[in-house]
Amino acid sequence: MLIMHYNAAKKGRNTNFVGGLLSAYAQTGNYKLIQKAEEIAQLLLPAFNTPTGIPNGLINPKTGRGRTYDWTIDDSANLAEFGTLHLDFKYLSDITGNPIYREKVEIVRKVMRDIPKPNGLYFNYLNTITGKWVENDVSLGASGDSFYEYLLKAYIHSGKEGLEAKEMYVAAMKAIDKWMIRESRGGLLYVSDMKIQILDQKMGHLACFSGGMFALGSQNLPNSSAVRHLYIGKGFTNT
Repeated sequence: MLIMHYNAAKKGRNTNFVGGLLSAYAQTGNYKLIQKAEEIAQLLLPAFNTPTGIPNGLINPKTGRGRTYDWTIDDSANLAEFGTLHLDFKYLSDITGNPIYREKVEIVRKVMRDIPKPNGLYFNYLNTITGKWVENDVSLGASGDSFYEYLLKAYIHSGKEGLEAKEMYVAAMKAIDKWMIRESRGGLLYVSDMKIQILDQKMGHLACFSGGMFALGSQNLPNSSAVRHLYIGKGFTNT
């Protein structure tokens, strides 16, 4: 839960609380849900007060002070956390008329769009001060997962007008397909984590959602991507 200490991690709390409240509002039209979602989002805003605009992983709602996790290296933030805020914050701006939420996540999007991506891949951790990658681990599971999922969902939510999100998603999946998706000797399709450019040859539990993600993409992307994405989605789900 969101409490007044340094354990209000952004992605989990934002997706569970802000995203959940906004989803409930979209279903019911109850404006009180928007008010509560904005109240929580306001508590999270100070996390974005970093030199790069990439938010810290933890925020103390009482003091407004943010910091990164103790176990991360060099003031780094987690891709799956800071990269998953776009959809919820943009929608919150759309329905409240307050642009601040959209502005915050558009800065994050710009950083991710412009940052050098070796072999087209996004690494799992980014330094919030320098804006440079920390280590070079890549994953469609833990620490990466929902960043990719929400690029696709942001594109769909925009009425397929958010071409930046689509282009980033398609390019990322193309790179992951080339470098990280493999087929076992028994014919099972899987996606492996990559550490220091070496595949660890196992599919993490948190990557299991990606079968559905690829299937969803196949129904919403150009034909040039759709056939391959549906094949991958079916393969992962079968595995």
